[in-house]
Amino acid sequence: MVVLVAAATLLILAELIESAGAWGLAATLPPADQRGAYVGAFRLGSQVQYLIAPAGLTALGVTTGGWGWLPAAAIFVLVGLAIVPVVTWAGRTPRLGSQAPEPAMTSIP
Repeated sequence: MVVLVAAATLLILAELIESAGAWGLAATLPPADQRGAYVGAFRLGSQVQYLIAPAGLTALGVTTGGWGWLPAAAIFVLVGLAIVPVVTWAGRTPRLGSQAPEPAMTSIP
């Protein structure tokens, strides 16, 4: 019973962190004038994930006799480790459709 409660608590925390991260990225990463296009593409990717993931996880986990869960877990771990460097890189990279920042005005002495 303790293991089930701990697993449910961990799942809830992970879902909250994922949701907060997705909203944070949607609000801060795209340029303001292109936010709708970026969020639309992000949501399209999420819907494709919801379409493919059940069949893929079933194929990996059930039809392989159970050992298929190991590659799935490895993928989740690798993506979890890669997300911070990828988002940091994306924050430094100019986005399509964004305006270049105007140069700072300098006074001539």
